[in-house]
Amino acid sequence: MLSLFISTGLNAQVGIGTTTPNTSSALDITSTTGGLLIPRMTAAQKTTIATPATGLLVYQTDATAGFYYYTGSAWISINALSLATGTLPTANGGTGSSASLSSGRLLYTNTATSITSSSGIYADNARIGIGSSSSYPLYVASSLYTSGWGGRYGYLNYNGAGSGGSGTGNIDVSIVASQRIIAGEFDAVSDSRIKTNVHSIQSRNALDIVLQSRPVSYSYIDKHKNGGRSKYGFIAQEVEHITPNAVSQSEEFIPNILMEVHDGQITVPCTAKGLQEGDDVKIYTSSGEKIVKIKALDAEMSMPEKPGFGPNALSGDVEKTVKSITLDWDQPEKDFFVYGTKVKDFRSVDYDQYISICVGAIQELYKKMNDPAIMIEKFRSASKKDRRLMRRMLK
Repeated sequence: MLSLFISTGLNAQVGIGTTTPNTSSALDITSTTGGLLIPRMTAAQKTTIATPATGLLVYQTDATAGFYYYTGSAWISINALSLATGTLPTANGGTGSSASLSSGRLLYTNTATSITSSSGIYADNARIGIGSSSSYPLYVASSLYTSGWGGRYGYLNYNGAGSGGSGTGNIDVSIVASQRIIAGEFDAVSDSRIKTNVHSIQSRNALDIVLQSRPVSYSYIDKHKNGGRSKYGFIAQEVEHITPNAVSQSEEFIPNILMEVHDGQITVPCTAKGLQEGDDVKIYTSSGEKIVKIKALDAEMSMPEKPGFGPNALSGDVEKTVKSITLDWDQPEKDFFVYGTKVKDFRSVDYDQYISICVGAIQELYKKMNDPAIMIEKFRSASKKDRRLMRRMLK
C-alpha cells in the first residue's frame, strides 16, 4: 500500500513529510531517509523541451553531466565556477564560445562574445598561462598598454638592455610587483641573432660615467614596507643627471606625509614640498587602503634645497612648502593613517645598463695600466722609493 502524507497550510504552503511547512516556502519536503529527485535526461532530450521556462531545472546524464537550469535564452550548468565577470566557455559549462579542452584545464576570458587564445587564462595541471597555453609553471603572454611612464627611460627585455625612449613613454607592461621578486636566478635573453646596431661601449666614456657616479649607503623612509637595514646603491636622480638612458620614470606613491590622524580630522599637518590641489593621497584605514585627493592646502613658496636634482631641477621653479592639507573625503573614518602622495616622476635605475657601463670602465682602467707610455711617465715622475717598488713588481 502506498501512503502519501501531504499537508496544505492556510497560506497555500505545501508540506510533504511535515504538517508545518515553512512559511517562506511554496513546497517544503521533509525527510531523513531520502532526497529530491530532479528529472533526469540526456543533453539531446534536454534541448527538445518545448519553450522551457526561465529557471527550469534538470539533471543531464551524459556529456558534461550535472544540474542545468534555463536562463531564458540558454541552458547553464550550475556545476561551473561562479565568476564575478566574464564568460566561461561551454567546455567548462558556461555560455561562451565552444572550446575543446582536455580534462583539468580551465579557460576564462572577460570577453562576453568570444574566447580567444590571446584573452584567456589557461590552467593545465601545475601550469598556468595568461593569454596563452603554457609549458611553464607561469607564462604571461598578454600585456597592458599604459601611459604611466614618462620622460626618458631605459629597460631590460628579451633584447637585453634597451637604449631608452622619450616623449610620453607609453609601454606594454605584463607584470607589476609592489614588493620584491625572489628567484634563484634571473635570465635575460641576449642572443646575438635577435639584435641589430650592435656597437662596443666607448670604454673611455664609461670610465667618465663611473668616476662621476656617487655610490651611497642609505635606508628607506618606509621601514614597515622595506625594512630598516642600510643598503648600498645609487640615487636615481643623480644617475639620470649623468646617463639618462639608465633611469626610468613611473607613477608611484611616496612616503612624504606619514601622519597618524584621529577623530576624523581631514585637515592634516604636513611638511612635504611640491604638493598641488587634486593630488592623489594614499591612506590606510581599518577597512584597508583608500585613495583620496587633496582638496585644499596651506602652503608657502620656497626654493629647492638641492639645485640640479629633483622635479624642479631643469625649470628652476620654486616649490610649495606645505603646512597642512585638507583631504577631499566627505565621510572620513575616525582613525586613519596618511601615507603620502602620488608622483608622476618616480625614478628607477636600470642596473643591467649600469653593470655594462662598469665593465667598460674596468676595461679602460686595464688599458691605462698596461699602456707603456703611461707606465714610463709614471716611472719618471715617481720617487726613488716608488721606482724601487715598481721594479720589484715588474720582475
